[in-house]
Amino acid sequence: MKQRIEPADLEGLTDAQKDRLRELWEPQEGNIITPASPFIVPTIRVIGGVDKTFDGEDHILIRDKWFLLREIKNRYLPLLSIGQMIKILGDHWYEKILTAEIGYGEDNYGEPTIEHYYDELCDALWLAVKEIL
Repeated sequence: MKQRIEPADLEGLTDAQKDRLRELWEPQEGNIITPASPFIVPTIRVIGGVDKTFDGEDHILIRDKWFLLREIKNRYLPLLSIGQMIKILGDHWYEKILTAEIGYGEDNYGEPTIEHYYDELCDALWLAVKEIL
């Protein structure tokens, strides 16, 4: 079972959608990130910690080095897990999950018909998240 989106899932996002994703993402220890630029090999990094330091700004620990959170958010995008996508949808637009738009529509007789079919829950949730980006 697919546990999180992959770098390829981020490729179709516009710059505005990437900015909105950064805005909705709340970095936490254990999050996986990948470079936002299509010109950089999509290496994957794991956040080792998030902390506020003496200067009052949030910092992120990656590979034993601390970086400013705002710098990381500008250069990287998160590979959201199923749980992170559910949280984003719950916090910002949970109605999308509760409506028939993700999995079902209605035909002329008011009966449910399948509009989209996904083998993976992760892919269906990503579709809903992209709708709010």
